[in-house]
Amino acid sequence: MNAKSELRAATAAEHGDDRVRQLIELQERERQWLGFELHDGLIQELTAAVMFLESAASDCGATGETSESLAQADRLLRGALVEARRLIAGLQPAQLEDGGLAAALQRLIGDLQDRSQVKFTLHCDPLPPLPHDWEWNLFRIAQECLNNVVKHSRASTAQIRCETRPTELQLTVEDHGQGFDPAKVPPNRYGLLGIRQRVNWMRGKLDLLSHPGRGTTVRVAVPLPSETTMQTGD
Repeated sequence: MNAKSELRAATAAEHGDDRVRQLIELQERERQWLGFELHDGLIQELTAAVMFLESAASDCGATGETSESLAQADRLLRGALVEARRLIAGLQPAQLEDGGLAAALQRLIGDLQDRSQVKFTLHCDPLPPLPHDWEWNLFRIAQECLNNVVKHSRASTAQIRCETRPTELQLTVEDHGQGFDPAKVPPNRYGLLGIRQRVNWMRGKLDLLSHPGRGTTVRVAVPLPSETTMQTGD
């Protein structure tokens, strides 16, 4: 084998190693992404169903009758099954199919208010057309933040705002609960890690502001796609 042949063989091997490395990285990202989806979608729905079943068991123990909580649990479990099937099929979450992001957020806070003591308010500017995967990511971010309000904040009220700027979209979730010290939250905590991954994928910025006794604000700012920016500027 001459020098040129040896060089071509070495280059091909190097490129082959690069392709293998890229394939492995892609597989790992896909596994991680699937984990985020299961955590942010299916597991959230099933957790809500468990909460209602616990309430139903308590109600039935007191009255001996079937309670409204059982009907609500059945609805949530059916929603979880739909979500699981759509996840496997690689489709959008069911909430986004009818009315887009704003309507999905409204339905989300309605569901959360049915199973918590938190009063949610939503302000959503008229939104320009967004890529479907961006809507999906923004919805999942809001879902994770709002579920954290219900589970951890001990707040009585919370607000979610979706506001458009000339070149960016801002999603803000704010509560007036017990707050926490962000420095004490492990950076690899699954829910927060999922939010960061989604924000980074959209080349956005994440601000997490909280202090014990002063509530929590999560703000996500993502640049609008160039086509959307041009449309909003007309």
